[in-house]
Amino acid sequence: MKFLALSVLLAGCGGEISTGTELWDAGNVEGARQHWEQVADTGNPSPTLRYNLGNAWFRKGDIPRAIGWWRSAGLWSPRDADISHNLAFARSQLENLPPPVAPATGWTEFLSPGEMGAMGLLVAGGGTFGAVLTRRRKSFVFPWVFVAVFGVVLSMTALSGWNAQNEKPLAVVVDGVVGVRPDPMVDAAVGFELAAGTEVRIEARRDEFVLVETGEGKRGWIPEVAAMILLP
Repeated sequence: MKFLALSVLLAGCGGEISTGTELWDAGNVEGARQHWEQVADTGNPSPTLRYNLGNAWFRKGDIPRAIGWWRSAGLWSPRDADISHNLAFARSQLENLPPPVAPATGWTEFLSPGEMGAMGLLVAGGGTFGAVLTRRRKSFVFPWVFVAVFGVVLSMTALSGWNAQNEKPLAVVVDGVVGVRPDPMVDAAVGFELAAGTEVRIEARRDEFVLVETGEGKRGWIPEVAAMILLP
């Protein structure tokens, strides 16, 4: 039901996005950005919305936030060529960046939880229908039961991936270089630094700090306000 509700929400958000598109086409980039961010603040999950916000922030010259919004769009459209191209170009404009960190669940780099959830529902529904039909005809039911169970497994895997994206979300360092500390305390010595635009994965939270891991496997605590957290 969660995936169905999300599909309905995505279908109904086109009008909200198009208002910003009209402002963008009229040359009002800042107005478009502000409108799209107001829509995003309502929890709208549209990948088009997030992609547009990446474009707007890139046009403003804020590459770290552009990376954040484009990667956020990729959580919903992981195989989108435009998103991948823009991310690669934006990363090439920044120096001293470690490699992008992988999400907590590896398969979400190629398939979104929503896509896998929808696939699971279709497979489970098809298997159930086939099992009922063959049972009425007194045919061999087991293959259809296997299909239905496989669909349920896909749906559970999708839910697990969704939870992982929420529990250990990706984030992007914004607003300059940030010091990484071994402990979540302001008076702890800085072990190393992360440049703006660095993509990290949040492993834990404590007070006003988050424990992050980079694509190189380095870990440490940074202030939560220093990171743009990417939630699905």
